[in-house]
Amino acid sequence: MKKYFEKKFGEGTAFDLDYGKLLIIALLIYIAFFKSASSAIWQDKPIMCASKDEILMALDERSEIVRFYAMQETKVWDGEDLKEQPVSLKLAIFVNSETNTYSIVEAHPTYKTFCVVSYGENFKEVNK
Repeated sequence: MKKYFEKKFGEGTAFDLDYGKLLIIALLIYIAFFKSASSAIWQDKPIMCASKDEILMALDERSEIVRFYAMQETKVWDGEDLKEQPVSLKLAIFVNSETNTYSIVEAHPTYKTFCVVSYGENFKEVNK
């Protein structure tokens, strides 16, 4: 089989496929069919969690008030692993209209904590 392959596709033939080229072709086929370039992966992001009173006090110090709220579907940790099924958590966006600061907070009733998942400045509403 090897001799037939070398005779048909080896050096000096019209195909002249050396082993390096074959390896590259095999890798390209593997990437094209078995690895998705757009595969999403879960990332860990440090967030600050505290009691409801502590978070609301910090938001009050920044003079931020609730401007938007929603129910989000998100995966949460269950010990060492992410839970298979997402859970519904309350999410609120607090904004200070004068300083344009914001904080995004999610509530975790099971753990009796609130978590600040993002905060920053230059908050702008689009199409206002």
